[in-house]
Amino acid sequence: MVINDVGVVGKAPHAIAAFRQYRKPWIRILDYCGLLPRGRQYRVELRNGLRFVVRASTGDLPIIDEVFIHGLYDNGLNRLGEGKTVVDIGAHTGVFAIAAAARGAQVFCYEPMPDNFDLLSVNVALNGVQNRIRASRLAVAGSGGELDLHAMEGDTGGSTAFPTIHPWWASRGGATRLRVECRSLGEVFQMNDLREIDCLKVDCEGAEYEIFGKADPEDLRRIKAIVMEYHPNGRIEDIGCLLEKVGFSVEVMPKRSIAFAWRGTPA
Repeated sequence: MVINDVGVVGKAPHAIAAFRQYRKPWIRILDYCGLLPRGRQYRVELRNGLRFVVRASTGDLPIIDEVFIHGLYDNGLNRLGEGKTVVDIGAHTGVFAIAAAARGAQVFCYEPMPDNFDLLSVNVALNGVQNRIRASRLAVAGSGGELDLHAMEGDTGGSTAFPTIHPWWASRGGATRLRVECRSLGEVFQMNDLREIDCLKVDCEGAEYEIFGKADPEDLRRIKAIVMEYHPNGRIEDIGCLLEKVGFSVEVMPKRSIAFAWRGTPA
């Protein structure tokens, strides 16, 4: 397992990158400064031609930055091309999925939160990639069935079955709970009739430890690359060791809370 101490870009480079990435960067700047009405929807367009409807003062724009400015998922995206198969666990409003589809991949999305799922559908249509993205309003967990997700207003990307990963929620109060259906990783393979996955992207707010801990090793061997954000309710070293046992090389970036696992040579 390799530890990489690369971090995210600082505030000044981030601002410069925003001007380079967004066609109307004022929306991003005003949102960053907290000057837009909370929850109001805006349409933003990136200079690469991709477009997204976002909600002000939520996690929507920061997630676009994670993908296109900070490059948190580049190790996964750079492996993609025409005909590749992607599973996106924790698809949110579709930013990673649409970036993958734009590279020619077929993407299977899982997003359990109704508001996020609705905006995911809007963004897929806005970018004309309906033929490349299949979205399911389901969570993915260690086993199938139902579970309770906790959510906080404004933290659109933070819904979780493990609310202790957000310690600031306790002081704010007002968290809500939603019962959702979920599927295991093995069931994801089955319901989509997948023989293998070229890239598995995971950002599921703490559920990653159960997903991988309870996964059938034979299913893990059918995955070529994994890029995930990990959370403090478990040890990423445990996932790393498990993946190495089934043939992956693993790189962990603690400053980004990102792990990348791959077979063969890295992209």
